[in-house]
Order: sequence, then C-alpha cells, then structure tokens
Amino acid sequence: MAEQLSGDDLMAVHAATLFVLDDEGRIVRENDPDESAGPLAFVTSTGLRQGLHRHVTLADDLARHLAGCVGRFPAWRDPDEAPAALPAMRALLAAGRGRCDVERVLIHHLPRQCAPSGPFEVVASGTDAGDALVERLRRQGLPPHLVAAGFVGLADFWAPWCAMLVDGTIASLAFAARLGRAGAEIGVHTFPPWRSRGLAAAAAAHWAGHPDLAGKALFYSTAFDNRSSRRVAGRLGLELFAWGLRFG
Repeated sequence: MAEQLSGDDLMAVHAATLFVLDDEGRIVRENDPDESAGPLAFVTSTGLRQGLHRHVTLADDLARHLAGCVGRFPAWRDPDEAPAALPAMRALLAAGRGRCDVERVLIHHLPRQCAPSGPFEVVASGTDAGDALVERLRRQGLPPHLVAAGFVGLADFWAPWCAMLVDGTIASLAFAARLGRAGAEIGVHTFPPWRSRGLAAAAAAHWAGHPDLAGKALFYSTAFDNRSSRRVAGRLGLELFAWGLRFG
C-alpha cells in the first residue's frame, strides 16, 4: 500500500512522520525519541506542489507572511537551486532574533525492495541474533567507537534497527530516526574505521526490509551538502520525490 502513494500523499505522510502535528497541521515537536523542539518552519516542494508547516509557537501574523512568500514567489522546481522565496522567508524569521539558520534537504522514497547488500553479517532488532547482541552490549557496555559517536546507551538503538557487523563489531547501524503511524524515516551511521566500504547502503537496504516496517512508507532524507549521504542514496538508486528547507 505504501508503495502506491502519490507524491502529494507521500509529502503528507512524510510530514506526519517527521513531526508531531496538531489538528491544524502545526509542528509541535520533532517525532523523535528525544522529543526535540523542531524547526520554526518546514517548506517542501515536489516541483509541482509546495507545502508549508510552521511551528506552533510561531505567531499567526508571521505565519501568514511566510505563507504569502510561498505563494508570491515562483514555484521551487529545481532541487539544485535555492528557492526564490528563501531570502524573504529568512528575513522574516530572523527579524527580532538576529539570525535564522536554514538547512536544505533532499527527501527520497526508500522502497522495501532495494539493493545492494554485501558480504557483511547483518543483525536486526526483534531477532534472536539481535537479542543476543543487545545482551552482550548490556553485559560489556557499548564499545568506545559507539560512545565517541554519541551513543550513550542501548536506548539510542532506535528500533527497528539493523546493524552491520565486521568481525563481530558494529560497523554501521541503520535505525528509525522517525517512526510514525504510516511512515518511518531512516537514520544511518557508519563508524569511521569502516567508511567507504558500502556499509551504509547495505544497512539501509536491510533496514528497509525489516518486518516491523511492513506497510509503512519509508523515507531517506539527507542534507543537500552531505555528499556522502547523497552517494548512499545514489548507490541505492532512490527516487527523489521532494526537497525542502528547515528554518531554525
């Protein structure tokens, strides 16, 4: 069912996966286990249609001005170019704050059947092997390379997850960075000693097939400037269906 969604439907599911939204579609917070605050505004485009979600704390008059910018300027049709409305929107949000950070993102649809795989040991949550790995980490503690990357405990293995093991060591981890009722967005981290071996693409491919994600639309988003993450999307042959701006 998720594979049959149109571009507009995917945009709606993606927003509801990324964020906790109120009844008016305003951003309450990020839909992550850390309950992060979320952006002031999130603008998306498929090339044919644009969308705007604003944070619940944003004043109504400012939100109207932002929506006016989206409607007044030419449509954002090229993901490789910044939208014409960007300077005006940034100025509106920076007023009274002194600055406004902007991140440009590319949003891909991640199909359940995607390759490549690779000659790696795969361990997934919800399996006997996954339970054994968790128990081993509980007894021994997280290895230093995970701690150095910011993983402070087993709660940071956001399920469902897939780990790629090299010689019994976690080399790459794919996890549910956002998990909603109808969608899930992947997070992938390959640890420095094992980068440039195709592990991130393999982890993403295995994560997409996790049984706990059946029936959900799956997403792979990357910052526009993150070339390594964009290479992973290219290696997997992912469809770019939308692009966006996060204002913070």
